[in-house]
Amino acid sequence: LIHWTHNRLMQGRNTVLPPGMESAPITHYNDGMETTPQRWRALDDLRGLVILVMIPVNAMMDFTTTPDWFRHAPGPGLTLADCVLPAFLFALGISASFSLRRRVAERGLPRTMLHGLLRYGLLFAFGTIGYFLVWQQANWEVLQLLGLAGGFAFLLMFLPAVWRLVAAGLILVGVELLRPVFF
Repeated sequence: LIHWTHNRLMQGRNTVLPPGMESAPITHYNDGMETTPQRWRALDDLRGLVILVMIPVNAMMDFTTTPDWFRHAPGPGLTLADCVLPAFLFALGISASFSLRRRVAERGLPRTMLHGLLRYGLLFAFGTIGYFLVWQQANWEVLQLLGLAGGFAFLLMFLPAVWRLVAAGLILVGVELLRPVFF
C-alpha cells in the first residue's frame, strides 16, 4: 500500500485524492498577514460556524430550560444540535485531505504515515490513561474511540476511492451486525 501510494505521488499526480478531485477549484484568500498560507475561506467559515453553535449546544445540554430545538432529538427527528457533529466531521474530512496532501509533499509518505499513526495512538493512550486516572477503571471512552477510529480511517485515506467506498460499506454492515451484541 505504501509503495503504491508513493508511486502515485511520484507520477506527478501529487495527491491522494480520488481522480478528478486533484484540480478542484479552490478560492484562496490571504488575510493580510505575510506568513498566512492560502486558505479556502468557505471551509474556514463553516468550521467557525460549527464551533460557534457547538459551544452553546454542549454548554446548555444539562439545563432544563434549554428549548427543545436546541437539544438533540430524543428519537426520530432532527434539530440544530443534531447537525453540529456531521458538519464538523465534513469540515474535518475536507481539511484533512488538504493537510495530508501538503504533508506528503513536504515530508514524504513514510513520515506522514508515522506522524498520523502516532497522533491517533497518542489520542488513544491519553484517553485510556485519563479515564483510568479519573475513574480508576479501564473502559472505552471518547478519546480511545477517536484514536482507534481515526487511526483506522487514516490508513484508509491512502486507498483508491473505490476501495474506500467498499471499506465504508463493510464497516457499516459490521456495525449493524455487532450493534445487538454491544448496545
